[in-house]
Amino acid sequence: MPLNERDRIEILMMIGVGDRMRTQQEVCRLFHEMHPDREPVSQSTVSRIERKYRELGHVRDAPRQGRPKINENVQQDVILSALENPHCTVRQVSRDLNIGKSSVSNIFKKVRLIHELAEDDFDRRTEFCEYMMDHNNQNNGFIANILFSDEATFFLNGHVNRQNTRYWSQENPHWMQEYHTQHPQKVNVWAANNEFMRHFMDALYKVRTIVDFFNNKMLTIYSPKQTLAVDEYMLLWRGRLVFRQYIRNKKHKYGIQFYLLTESDGTIMKIQIYTGAVDDMGGKGHASNVVLHLVSDYLDKGYSLYMDKYYNSVNLARQLLDRNTYCTGTLRANRKGIPTEVINTRLDVGGTVQRYGGHICVGKWKDGRDVLYLTTEHENILQEVKTRSDKTKIKPAPISEYNKYMCGIDLQDQMMAYYTSHRKTIRWYKKVGIHIFEMMLYNCTLYCQMFPKIYPKRCGECFIQNGYNSEAASEAYFNRYPERRQPNMSIFGRLKENLVEYGGFNKSRPKNYRIQDAEDVAINVVGMVVKWTDYLLYRVGKKYRNT
Repeated sequence: MPLNERDRIEILMMIGVGDRMRTQQEVCRLFHEMHPDREPVSQSTVSRIERKYRELGHVRDAPRQGRPKINENVQQDVILSALENPHCTVRQVSRDLNIGKSSVSNIFKKVRLIHELAEDDFDRRTEFCEYMMDHNNQNNGFIANILFSDEATFFLNGHVNRQNTRYWSQENPHWMQEYHTQHPQKVNVWAANNEFMRHFMDALYKVRTIVDFFNNKMLTIYSPKQTLAVDEYMLLWRGRLVFRQYIRNKKHKYGIQFYLLTESDGTIMKIQIYTGAVDDMGGKGHASNVVLHLVSDYLDKGYSLYMDKYYNSVNLARQLLDRNTYCTGTLRANRKGIPTEVINTRLDVGGTVQRYGGHICVGKWKDGRDVLYLTTEHENILQEVKTRSDKTKIKPAPISEYNKYMCGIDLQDQMMAYYTSHRKTIRWYKKVGIHIFEMMLYNCTLYCQMFPKIYPKRCGECFIQNGYNSEAASEAYFNRYPERRQPNMSIFGRLKENLVEYGGFNKSRPKNYRIQDAEDVAINVVGMVVKWTDYLLYRVGKKYRNT
């Protein structure tokens, strides 16, 4: 209840004058003792009343401006006008009664159209409830055999759902309740031992456990194909953060920089978050240190690595070649060890020049501009490739292979952008945790796409990812409440069956590919999303219905 003029005068008397003046805290306590049934006043309120008295000499309210205050008679006039003409608009009522449009809208908002209750409604509804309870007691599956239709939910927030047009579902789509992201206390969960990790002076101590879990889990359950790619990803963040990065030519110029090791289809194998020059990989040789850290678990196994000119160098290629790892990618002209003949040679459009040294090939190809490249795997031969417009073009083999296998990060960025959970009004560590959890869901979606029995191919990749996110959330919910599970098989059961039938994840493997038991792999994939859901950030735009 707001303070009136008498309350403000009483507060001034409590403050006192001269040496007998009370502090604001004492005035608040005294006012609460004298009026225990009223809402206590704050110190800012006491300060504002005292300042107003000193400046103006009174504590009266300022005279109101504009139209008179809405009273009960005006509200009745607005309601009567709507009853006389139900098709009238807010603008018409505002013009006829000389009332503001916002006031008319507020009055109409309080008046709601509801179903009129008849005298026999209570008896008929009671009879129907008794009928349903009797049949349910006689047959436990009676409720499950009822088809509920003509049910829809509409959100008046300007958002139109165009992601799918599904009308029928094999499972109950309303097992969980949807919440908007403006309720962070309801949809955000954070669990981490901050006191334990803080002593290690790690800038990522709040998300270090999640990062390590992701890297270790991917190393355990999946052996990638022979081709890998290294690139960076910028997670948008414009708040104050000591390791926030700025990259001018990125879509998100400010943010948290991720270094990713991926496959050509977008499967993310390992992540590393850059925390600035004080990082273990910061300083001189930063790019080479990042690459060696990301591929440290895949050295000496014959993998092929693709990277752009930010990372590639002759020295790094020599280090990788010594560890039985091949590399291919573009190259900067100011790198050390590049032959001067390659840099100084002028070429016509389509021409190429190369030099070899120690199984390392450095070449230059003239397209619209000069393109420097380095490879330790492919021969520098020209071959025909098809462009997006189905035209043929002659390119060197290292360039065509680089374009073929370097699109993994761009692909995963595109696919994850369709169903992103990123929001602006959250902490940076929550945003990072949510993004890592989305990476897990995206990886699991790719694993499901390897087996055609899980989803029909006509649904498209976007629909598959959306459906997998929903089923992952339902699996996490029913893992906590198994008694509420319906008898139909979930996606994880189908995934396990297909893994056992196919006997593994991928067909093209390096020579030293380690075969794992398909059933154990399926269990690990399930555990990646389900077992750690309570520990990780759970954010797919929904919340458990604890009923």
